[in-house]
This record gives sequence, structure tokens and C-alpha cells, in this order.
Amino acid sequence: MNSAKILIFISVVMILVLIGVTVFFMWKSGGSVGDIFEIRSVSRDLQQAKKLWSEGKYQEMLAPANHALSTAKTDEDKGYAYYWIGVSYFKQDMLDEAETNENKAIQLLPKFSGPYITLAAIYLNRSQPQVALKYASTAVQLDPKYGWAHNALGIAYQDLGDKINAIKEFKEAVRLDENNSLFRLNLTRAQEN
Repeated sequence: MNSAKILIFISVVMILVLIGVTVFFMWKSGGSVGDIFEIRSVSRDLQQAKKLWSEGKYQEMLAPANHALSTAKTDEDKGYAYYWIGVSYFKQDMLDEAETNENKAIQLLPKFSGPYITLAAIYLNRSQPQVALKYASTAVQLDPKYGWAHNALGIAYQDLGDKINAIKEFKEAVRLDENNSLFRLNLTRAQEN
């Protein structure tokens, strides 16, 4: 055998061993090989929901997020699905539905900052900046390097009339995500007022 054939043979054997080990551990944990494909499906659904969100297609993102929820096997996947469902409802001004789903996400993923940011936005829309401040502060504590958390906290401070802390949080949001035009706009408005 020449060296190229040997390398191909070794590669095939390694792939078969990896597949065998994966199947064995799935079987030992009570799962099935089908679970691997369902996990990938959930991930694809959540990626699709996020893509639709980025395109401003908020109603359309409900379908993949709900599908992800219905096929999720883990609390983590369910938590992320609830989060994206809540984001969709929030963007459609369905605040009660958004709140319900974000709270479900928090129950499953208490250390994920996303639902806290959405809840802060919900309470800002309800003209309850003190409650929003609580959620935004939690988001910043959980994920201090996430610009959206600082932006939400800045808006809460601004709505409470605390210009100094609002500017501080908007500056941090801009520092963390220099290309985000919304963060820059919020900072400019806070500095001008």
C-alpha cells in the first residue's frame, strides 16, 4: 500500500471509531442516535429564528422558535427557544406573551442575560423604569461584556433621570460594540439632553 492509501484507511477507521464511541455513549445515557439529529435540528431552528430577527421578520421567527421548543430535549434548548419566542412577541408589541416566555427562559437558564434584557425592555415600554433597572442590572452582572445589557441599563437610568449613569452605560455599550449605531445614537442623545 502506498502512503496515501494508508492515510485514507486510517482516517476512515478513526471516523468509524468516533461514530461507534458516540453511539455507545448515547446508548449508555439512554439516548439514541436520532437524538443527535434532533439536537442539530433544534440548533438550526434557533439559528433560523435569530436570522429572521436580524432581518426584522419578527412574526416569521415564531415558527422556527416554536419548532425548536417542541423538539428540544434539554432544558438549555428549551430555555433558548422560550427566549427567542419572547423576543418575537416583544417585537410584535405583545408584551404579556413576551414576559411569560422570558420568565420561562429565566427559569431554565437563570444565568443567561438575554431574557433579562428583554424584560427590561418590556418594563421600559410599560413606563416602569425602576423594574427595568432591576432586570438590566441583573443582565450586566451576568454578562458585563454584552453591549445590549449596558444599553438597556443606560435607558433605564435615562428614564429615571440619572443622566450621569445613563451616559456611563451607553459609553460602555459603545465601547463593547463600536459598530452598533443604536448604542451610538443613545449615547449622543443622552449627552445632548
